[in-house]
Amino acid sequence: MKDLERFKFTVPGYTPDTMPLGRLMEYLNHLSIVLGSPDDLHLIGIERGSTRPVLAMRHDVAHRARNRAREVAEGGGSARRREAFNNIRRMVAEDGGETAVLKAPKGAVILKFPSAAIGEDQVVNSLRQHTSIEGTLVRIGGIGDNAQLLIQEMSGTVIAGSAATRPLAQEMARLIYRPIRVDGLASWHRTEEGKWKITRLLIQSYDALDERELEEVVAELRAVKVQWPDDSLEQLQAMRGQAA
Repeated sequence: MKDLERFKFTVPGYTPDTMPLGRLMEYLNHLSIVLGSPDDLHLIGIERGSTRPVLAMRHDVAHRARNRAREVAEGGGSARRREAFNNIRRMVAEDGGETAVLKAPKGAVILKFPSAAIGEDQVVNSLRQHTSIEGTLVRIGGIGDNAQLLIQEMSGTVIAGSAATRPLAQEMARLIYRPIRVDGLASWHRTEEGKWKITRLLIQSYDALDERELEEVVAELRAVKVQWPDDSLEQLQAMRGQAA
């Protein structure tokens, strides 16, 4: 265990004797999304008092997890991680707690999850902040000074209202239908259900993401111990609009 870094996640509202297992797993599932690398996150114990799961991960993974936590705390990170962060906040409110806290080994606070019962009186019409999105560039067009872009996130959510200068859009055009990361200034809207949605994104920079060949992905999938159809490659190609 010396090569692992420990974290403590304090969940208010319960003790280890009263915390339902399903609820604990729900908290940990959302937390693993916020931190990323769920396969490298290990539950090694639960301390008494408030329910306090003790988690561990390799030092290199822990470094990336702290960076992701900092991004979410600042309102950044992927939409999926922000949603998981807000889900924990709502769960804290539902369980009658005030703040869930993730702490480092020596007690320094990494991330707080303040209670947030988000309702009609807490709708936020507009919040502007720097945002990073990973997805697929599916459309570029428009006749104004700025080109209009359509990006589909990895989760499947389509981000409309994206724009970039014409020179930048011309550079990005070579990545049409390929994985891409864009950074820029976004306007966010929070609904009554507590979900954050981008209403406008002015793209300022971008990076191409690695794309593995379809055959490599299928080979990995076939290695999983499930029954795959003989024509799985052809079916995936058809879904992507490719020839068999």
